[in-house]
Amino acid sequence: MGSLITLVSAPKLRSRSSMVAEFLEKLNYDALFLDFSREIEEYVKMLAEGLPYSYVIGEIRRQGLIPESVANSWEYQAEPILRKLQHLKRLNPSLDIHCYGASSYEHLAAHIAVKIALLTLRSMTTRKVNPEAWRRLLEEEAKASRESIEDEADLLADQASKHPKNTCVYGVPYETFREKLAERRVQVRVIEVDPNYQPTPMEVLKREVALGTATDERIVQLVQAHVEYVRNYVLPSGSLDEAYERWVKAKRLEFKGGGRQSPS
Repeated sequence: MGSLITLVSAPKLRSRSSMVAEFLEKLNYDALFLDFSREIEEYVKMLAEGLPYSYVIGEIRRQGLIPESVANSWEYQAEPILRKLQHLKRLNPSLDIHCYGASSYEHLAAHIAVKIALLTLRSMTTRKVNPEAWRRLLEEEAKASRESIEDEADLLADQASKHPKNTCVYGVPYETFREKLAERRVQVRVIEVDPNYQPTPMEVLKREVALGTATDERIVQLVQAHVEYVRNYVLPSGSLDEAYERWVKAKRLEFKGGGRQSPS
């Protein structure tokens, strides 16, 4: 019989990370795997052992272990889980904590995020979409993501074999990662923190490009929806969580009113 992992899947939003943190307190496990870069594992363990949060985050930032371009958004989303670690360690002093994110992919993804922001700004100002530019960029990210998933599945399969019960925090969608773990004889039980999560236009676009199903017309459609999402919800909101919740609420009202639905 292979290893057993409980996969806690949640969108990259602070509110959902808070829900994950509460789930982690209720589950029973010997090892916890967090979807953070392996470069910060030492500091995450220090945090769990009781070092002050501000000191640990300051050291992570000072050493550039999280790319500067995404450091604020990363901490915003990760903080609820990071602050819960000391409590989890108190509950189970022998708890083994690992960060399994492939460092090379984390840095590439941050670089691509900057390029996406630039392409988004260009589309906002020119009201035009270059589907080929979007396709090239997102195919590059998809290729790197596939490679990182293989690498991360290898690491988890190896480390999880050392413990009877394992819990792994993962984003959405989780299906490919679950399949890769199953290929490595790992039994996976999935807990979806937000099973009704509605992916944003950019998340839909990334998924369809990765699957190879996005036509040029579909790319244009989804980029336009993404631009609308940024302009009407992200920019006027105080946080990404607020932007997302306002967008979901607007979509529900639109659906109830029989209006045009989002292309996502």
